[in-house]
Amino acid sequence: MNSYGQINIDKLGEILKAQPDLIKVVEFKDGTKARMVNFSVFSTKEPDKFGNTIAVKVNCPKDKVRQDVNYYFGKMKEAEDKPSSKHSAQQEHQEKTGQQPGAQQFDPEDLPF
Repeated sequence: MNSYGQINIDKLGEILKAQPDLIKVVEFKDGTKARMVNFSVFSTKEPDKFGNTIAVKVNCPKDKVRQDVNYYFGKMKEAEDKPSSKHSAQQEHQEKTGQQPGAQQFDPEDLPF
């Protein structure tokens, strides 16, 4: 499933400012460190007015959930798998002519002898 959407960076910042303990410092094998936050992506029961059917929220352990914090910070929708316009044009050409795009029709009259 391919999806696309938006996350609200300001909202994510508000959540993390309210609960900085949700940020984990991770050290990688090469010694570099990064601040990370766990989040979930899941389907909603009904699409919103923009057709979004996927929500994104910060994961928070049950014992740390605060009623005054809304942990949602993004929405997404599923992408429709469509062939590229180039592929469609090539396929249409092949269906109409029976030959690959760019292929030249052999004409024996074009021979120099």
